[in-house]
Amino acid sequence: MQWNMRQAAREWLVALSAYALLVAPFGCELQSGLINGPTGGGNNLNTSSAGLFLNEDTTDPLIVAGRNASGDAFYVFGTRQNNGAVGEVNSILLKMADGREALIVFELGRPVYLEGPDGSYIRIVYTEVSAQRLAAAVTIYDAGTRTTQTENVEVDLQKTAEQVAQLVEELTGQKLDVPVAPPATTAKWEQRALGPLLRALVVIPMIVLTQLMVVIVGQIMAEVFVAVTKAMQVAVVAACAPLFMFAGLLGEVTVEVSAVPLVDIFVELPSPPVIDIVIG
Repeated sequence: MQWNMRQAAREWLVALSAYALLVAPFGCELQSGLINGPTGGGNNLNTSSAGLFLNEDTTDPLIVAGRNASGDAFYVFGTRQNNGAVGEVNSILLKMADGREALIVFELGRPVYLEGPDGSYIRIVYTEVSAQRLAAAVTIYDAGTRTTQTENVEVDLQKTAEQVAQLVEELTGQKLDVPVAPPATTAKWEQRALGPLLRALVVIPMIVLTQLMVVIVGQIMAEVFVAVTKAMQVAVVAACAPLFMFAGLLGEVTVEVSAVPLVDIFVELPSPPVIDIVIG
């Protein structure tokens, strides 16, 4: 059967919308925030500040950036919605304070490529897309041995991120953080000086994206991990490192959330990552 990308895109949007409704029902809050105007902890920020930052320039492909107190940072590239909210994410670049870099690439909202700091990567080609499941051919590249292996996997979109993270930890011994957003009325959010608009524009979309990545990449990682040799298992963990890194960082940086010109926070802003292999 010929692969119909438009149909796949429609089915995936249904799946993504369904997942977002399950973990992040914020539609009414978004409307209220847009009326009241943006607020956030944007006072006294400088090039050493830690936090999650929504780019005030809505035409820039760099839409969100984050940095923790240790200097580890990530940069999210993509598009914005008409109201300024995070739209479709195309890629994420991670730059650690120790010089390591990693990246994640998306197509139609789905992760299709992850590359760890050592150059090992996982390439995902989706062969079936629906609101309940995904099927994909997954190629693992071991940067140490320069060898590849391809496995066919299935992803159950009905599983929760917490269930998948537990499975990953049981199989690999690696803890996978699942960032969550507490209710906006709790004291925790009040202490963060975070208004409802920024929570809806950037925090919730980033959390939904990360939880969805945990569900998809976590299950792919688990299936591939048990199907390959012990030597290749090391490459699987290395290639999926960007997911662990991003999920952990996101949980740290929401202490401070602001909409700012990113040039005020980061001395040097990177360009979108470029990969030299064909996806699909």
